[in-house]
Amino acid sequence: MAKNIFFELKSYKLNSESSKDIKQVLTKIKQDGFKYIIAPLTQEGADVVADINPDINIYFPTINKQDANTISPSLYYGGIDYRAQSNLLLKEASSPLVIFYDKSTIGKKLSSYEDMAFRNLDSDITEDKKVIKFSIPKKTTNLKRQLKKSKSIQNGSFFINTPIIKSGMILSQLTLYDVNTTNILSTQVNYDPLILSMTQYTDRKKMLIANSITEENSVLIETNLLLGNDIVYDWINYTTTVGIDYFFHLLTNEEREYNIDLVDNQMLYHIELIKPSVSKFLPYKPLIKE
Repeated sequence: MAKNIFFELKSYKLNSESSKDIKQVLTKIKQDGFKYIIAPLTQEGADVVADINPDINIYFPTINKQDANTISPSLYYGGIDYRAQSNLLLKEASSPLVIFYDKSTIGKKLSSYEDMAFRNLDSDITEDKKVIKFSIPKKTTNLKRQLKKSKSIQNGSFFINTPIIKSGMILSQLTLYDVNTTNILSTQVNYDPLILSMTQYTDRKKMLIANSITEENSVLIETNLLLGNDIVYDWINYTTTVGIDYFFHLLTNEEREYNIDLVDNQMLYHIELIKPSVSKFLPYKPLIKE
């Protein structure tokens, strides 16, 4: 649409991500003559496709290739690298590292990775690197037991691996229970303007967020808005657009709109650290250590 070129787009519904259902849909796609597929599947569905190894170009905007087990040249991955984001954030962390996470797949995976990565981090921290983890059930609305008068978490770095609403609750209660924080860290999960409206500035003033939505294209942003798609903050919409741009390049040999490297069939996004300020997100400028 942005390039004002005729195109054909068709949606195929999957009843499930079972091998049977995916094979049926892939067969139908091939019969219809399509050669490029955008597949926003879960990890389970992407693994099924990799096992089938179809001879057709498929892009997964939701999956990072680190989590895939394939060498297929026709499978492409656009998912954000949460591990790389965590590594960058952990360079700003101090001990104890307090990790909040939910029971989602990404929440549990990130909490385990950050625990391991922090303990093995080569940094200026000379004391023991302590890690304290709190699993926050979905219905939990009060963290008094975890936070009030808990000396073990004072002056620590707090890593929040929870969805935006739960993260807002955690931020406000860190303030409510007078927890002294060195900083509050989060991956792409909480790069959302809601964090600016649902928390007080005092709750988030020590917060750092890793962001991989770093390339802006005003024409594509406006065109997506016409379709109700946000590619400024919604990372799946953003990575989907990046994938469509790449497939358009393969189809037409025109230059890509996004200057994002594709290495071993994985999009490699630049990562920046940002701070949620009073009314917007600002670049983070770390203090230069002597």
